Formats: sequence, structure tokens, C-alpha cells
Amino acid sequence: IRDVNDFIAFSQLINGKSYGTYELSDFGERQSDGRMLYRLLADIDFRNQNLADLLPICYDQNKSFNDIFDGSGYQITYLTINPSNSVTGVFGRIGSKGIVKNLHLSHCSTPVVSTSSSAGVGLIAASLSGIISNCSVTNGNITATDETYRTGALVGNAYTGSLIINSYVQNTTISSKGYLGCIVGAIDNGE
Repeated sequence: IRDVNDFIAFSQLINGKSYGTYELSDFGERQSDGRMLYRLLADIDFRNQNLADLLPICYDQNKSFNDIFDGSGYQITYLTINPSNSVTGVFGRIGSKGIVKNLHLSHCSTPVVSTSSSAGVGLIAASLSGIISNCSVTNGNITATDETYRTGALVGNAYTGSLIINSYVQNTTISSKGYLGCIVGAIDNGE
């Protein structure tokens, strides 16, 4: 995944939609355990881009991300993450076999989240049952206006079995009437 168009195409394809001439296999390689490995290959700047087709990765409540996403140490910058189907995050739902690593978000934000976001509000993931490792959020901004939201800069909801390892948040503003945390909004037996 090298640029804005690749990222938008990936977000559509991983959610089971078609997008131009792209194929999901264009962005990943099958691992020995059957999971796909997807990689960022460059910094991606979303400033002044049309994001109408961008979706959270695995936003459907019946499908979680159970593959591997390696940001390779690159940054995603100036992305405004809009809610979709009750999730707000680059990743909607990271499942128990899902891993997101080496991904850095800078100057990313949400609009004022006032629609249903029951799965959570987080810049990296709305909900987590898998692993986030070596990731960061810097200079972000999140605003959620409902008392039921679970809002965190990295993750909205972290569930049993989830792990957040060697990750941090810096210079990020979070405003919520619901559960609120710098790293995670609400956690249920995760680490």
C-alpha cells in the first residue's frame, strides 16, 4: 500500500466490495498460517484528499480483521476518520487473530462523532480482540458526544485476549461524555 488511492482501494476490498481494477491480493501475501500480511510501503498524507470512498478496515459487525497489517514504521498523516456502521477508527474491528504493528498516525482526527458508535471510537481501532504492537498516535484530535461511547486515542473498546504492546499516545486531544482513556476507552480483561 503506497499511496492514498491504494489505501482507499484496500479499505473497500477488505470489506468485500469491488474497487476499479484492484484486487485484494495486490496488497498482501499469504503467510504459512493462512493469514494475509498487508504492508504500508510509504508514508501516506491524506491532506486535501477526497475520502468519500474510504471505509474503516473491517467495519461490519460480522467481520473482524484477523490478518496482519504492518505499517513498516511509516506514518499515516492528516486522515479524518469518519464513523461507519457503529465504528470509528482506521480499523473497525480487530479480531482475536488480528495483528496491527509498526503503524504511526500523526495529525489524524475524527469529526464530532454523534452517530451510533457502539463498538467504540479510537484512531487506530474502534474495537480490539487481537494485538496492537509498536504503534503510536501523535497530535490527534477525537471528539465524541454520546455518553455510551468508549473513546481512546488508540482503541475504543479492548476485549478479552487483547494486547497493546510498546505503543503510545502523545499531544492528542480527546473529548467524550462516555468512557474515556488516553490509550483505551474501556477494557475488558485485556493487557
